[in-house]
Amino acid sequence: MKAELEALARRAVACPRWRWMPGMLRLRDAPGKADHGKREGRVEARDDWSYAEWPCLPDLIDPATLGCLLALVREAWMDPDLSIARERGAGWIVAVHLCDALLSRNRYTRGATEAEALVAALEAAP
Repeated sequence: MKAELEALARRAVACPRWRWMPGMLRLRDAPGKADHGKREGRVEARDDWSYAEWPCLPDLIDPATLGCLLALVREAWMDPDLSIARERGAGWIVAVHLCDALLSRNRYTRGATEAEALVAALEAAP
């Protein structure tokens, strides 16, 4: 795993709103060992392991894992319509539409990659 992706995966699992979801792809977190970054498999609904016992990181280039990350961000912001899109030029943007009785506004997080923008949105969630 590239160092940037590993750092991003560590940021994701450090978020208070992070949790493993069925369908996510786990990578072995064993720095300095031959199996570091090796695919462990998909999280299943019946899994009862913990990150502390089986240190793993999410594979943030896996489409299913990114979809689950998007679901976590929507849940964290309580916005089922939250969207992510490629910005003009370079990078990605997550748009959260915040509404209450007095005002309506948008909140944006950005990242160089889709995964980075989603992790930033998860970190910024209330």
